[in-house]
Amino acid sequence: MANKQFENGRTIYHLELKDEIKPVDRHKYYGSLTAMYNDNKEFFAMPKWKMQRIDFTNPYDTEHYRIIKSKCKSTGSV
Repeated sequence: MANKQFENGRTIYHLELKDEIKPVDRHKYYGSLTAMYNDNKEFFAMPKWKMQRIDFTNPYDTEHYRIIKSKCKSTGSV
């Protein structure tokens, strides 16, 4: 029986840095909003508490970056 917490997959945050020239550095993936924020503070023009209040149901787009919230499925969740 699958663990209810991971039944629909784990939440992931995909950060696309639009100004990054090297494709390998352009896309980053995180398992939590806090990890993404702490690793990229210099790109965000807002404090973490404000970012935590954003509804990421739709992609969050700015001139310099895009954040997409999604689910990562594993063998146990399919």
